[in-house]
Amino acid sequence: MLALKSNGLIDTVRGAQGGYQLGRAPSAVTLFQIVEALEGSLDLVDCLADSASCNRIDNCTMRGVWSDLKKAMEETLSRVTLQDLLDKTKQRP
Repeated sequence: MLALKSNGLIDTVRGAQGGYQLGRAPSAVTLFQIVEALEGSLDLVDCLADSASCNRIDNCTMRGVWSDLKKAMEETLSRVTLQDLLDKTKQRP
């Protein structure tokens, strides 16, 4: 919960009726923001975050694939908000 709070995604409410609540409107919170707050980077391999971690980076055929996959995940998660999920849930019978 601390990670979500420090990223402004949730707020804490003190007192007997306290707890946690969204820090923003559901339409302003993306799945990417949540995943990034909880998991950090979506780098699938170390070399995406730190090119010095691999001495084969200049000749690596797969690095571009991993990079494209990371971008696709980020783009997909960025397009979906909590409001989208709520709306889909309401549409279910």
